[in-house]
Amino acid sequence: MLAHSSFPTEKRHLCMTFRLTILIMLICSFGFAQTPDDNWVFGYFAQINFGPTGPTDSGGGPIDTDEGSGTISDSEGNLLFSTDGMVVRDRFGDVMPNGTGLNGNFSSTQNTVIVPFPGDYNERFYYIFTVAAQLNGGDDDNNGLEYVVVDMEANGGLGDVTQPSTELLASTSEKIHATYQPNNRDVWVVVHEMGSADFYAFPIDCNGIGEPVVSTTGTSYPIDFTYFSAIGTMKISPDGSQIASTYNTTNPDGSIGVNYLEYGSFNNATGVVEIEESLAYDVTDNRQGYGLEFSPDNNRIYWSVLGNPSYLYQFTTSAPDLEASQALLDQVWVSGYAGMQLGPDGAIYLARTNGQDYLSVINNPNDDADDIIIDIGVTITNMSKLGLPNNWMYPYPEPEIAADFESTEVSKCIGEPITLIPDISGEMYVWSDGSDGPTLTVSNPGVYSVIINEACATYEREFVVNDSGRPEYTLDQQVEKCENEPIALTINTDHDVIWYNGSEEKTIVVNNAGQYRVEIFNESCSEEAFVNVADNPLPRIESLDTYTFCEEKPIGFTPIISNDDMAYVDGIPAEFPYLVDHTHQILLRADNECGMTQKLVQFVEEECGCELYIPNAITANQDGVNDVFKVVAECPFTDYVIYIYDRWGTLQFQSNDPAEPWLAADQSGYHLPPGIYPYRIEWTTEKNGFVQSDKISGHVQVLR
Repeated sequence: MLAHSSFPTEKRHLCMTFRLTILIMLICSFGFAQTPDDNWVFGYFAQINFGPTGPTDSGGGPIDTDEGSGTISDSEGNLLFSTDGMVVRDRFGDVMPNGTGLNGNFSSTQNTVIVPFPGDYNERFYYIFTVAAQLNGGDDDNNGLEYVVVDMEANGGLGDVTQPSTELLASTSEKIHATYQPNNRDVWVVVHEMGSADFYAFPIDCNGIGEPVVSTTGTSYPIDFTYFSAIGTMKISPDGSQIASTYNTTNPDGSIGVNYLEYGSFNNATGVVEIEESLAYDVTDNRQGYGLEFSPDNNRIYWSVLGNPSYLYQFTTSAPDLEASQALLDQVWVSGYAGMQLGPDGAIYLARTNGQDYLSVINNPNDDADDIIIDIGVTITNMSKLGLPNNWMYPYPEPEIAADFESTEVSKCIGEPITLIPDISGEMYVWSDGSDGPTLTVSNPGVYSVIINEACATYEREFVVNDSGRPEYTLDQQVEKCENEPIALTINTDHDVIWYNGSEEKTIVVNNAGQYRVEIFNESCSEEAFVNVADNPLPRIESLDTYTFCEEKPIGFTPIISNDDMAYVDGIPAEFPYLVDHTHQILLRADNECGMTQKLVQFVEEECGCELYIPNAITANQDGVNDVFKVVAECPFTDYVIYIYDRWGTLQFQSNDPAEPWLAADQSGYHLPPGIYPYRIEWTTEKNGFVQSDKISGHVQVLR
């Protein structure tokens, strides 16, 4: 390869769709007035735009060129840039960064052709190929075929010439054209070398510019002291199968000697040119072959001859004799027919010399000569000169790229979506539902396909999506185990499983109570299940180690026993309450399926009665001996009240505190006279769990 440039990874929305046929067709669906050749910049600051109703004047263009020019638009018909073969201007007419120094010439018949990078569906990179004008004096002043590269993502989207002019062929005529290879994506750029009969066809694909295919055919284009042999147009038919070229020879006196029209085949698969007819027309009036164009149906050639008068001819390529099919369509004086260009509307537009403010048009170029009508095609603000943009992409093709096809059957879990992920990546994706992402998430079974395009390849991936049932299984969700003992958890299923700890066995052993997760899955579905493991503890016995009871009062003993299946006293099935009436020891035992718990309990018999000591007389003389009345008990009072009255029944003292003595005074503190004082006592005591309550009435004698 002679040159190579990488493509950007960013993806833009393009005016492109895909459809599937026996071959996978990558279709660029440009409608009318939406083509890369939608805008023409040419002549003396002239510019037109092709819209739904035909071409209209754009009010002035950015370049002044005597002959050739080049323009390119994006896939939505927006002008990107233009050139006269020497300077590149952005869509606003400003010179691009690095946009000067191209080695074409404003006075070269076809000074430039613009080729998008094949496979660059982001519309980022473009080649500008140039051929210079052959000046008087021959090849000493003649530059050959060169090219630069434009990056439309640079300079804020206005473009930048990122590669300086690079030479591919040292000496060429002023002729250059291009056509698609059979896949309608890769391109041939064709030129003719000066001083030989060699056509050079340079292949351009996603890898760059390849080595040229050289075809030596037809007549040699002589290098002479005038430029006449270099000027003139070369065109390849819209279907890429035919080629035509015109040039002129020079007489010794400097006049034009012969006008040549060469016609032949072009093999767009191999790049081979074969000239089949070289029509030579001797002239005496200095007229010169200049413009060429094929009809949209590839069956007609139109040839313009400059001079005074100027001539316009039609040839029929399917005729047995090409020269015999020649038909003169028109001859004009002053404003001659010059460059011709097939428009995106299928009409052929003709430049008019001597600064006319219009382009002529043949609206029916497929028809016979007798039916051809030449009319004014579009008026322009400024002036036409000799040339028109050297466009070559009419009609804009449908790339027929045979895709690498693979079909994959996938299963998804019923009721759940699945994300389809192709096995390769690319710059552009179009799914069968119209979406353009690298993946597609679908919820229903069916057939889904995606076209994936990258610079050098096109792929189709088909996914046949089937619903898959959920995995079946049985699993106890609640289980018990004996405390401090392990338990085996088992899931019954024919599918693969993964437990919480990564085990893929159907049975695992756990030691602790808790919740355990397991995932069951088949080729498409997964289910999550849980087992709750509870501990079954040993029986519990709650009681004191020793109990005391009163000899007067046997007790019924009932311990708190839980989580047991059976309880025993000294090995005998127990019935509670258990009667205790003497001092002894028992062995309590409680059993369940996990084991047993035992506890020794001691019962001790004690004397539980409680005696009260109540004085029957006091000497309230304050000598410190027997001065107060106080009740004393052998055991603690849990309840107590005392009432003391005089002999007339008047309450003199009351207390709930057995420690509070009576001082033989009334409730105001007055010392009562000697005498007999009745009392009543209500009390309750407790000893060793024995509760004793009573009421006592009596009297105490107060002495002084």
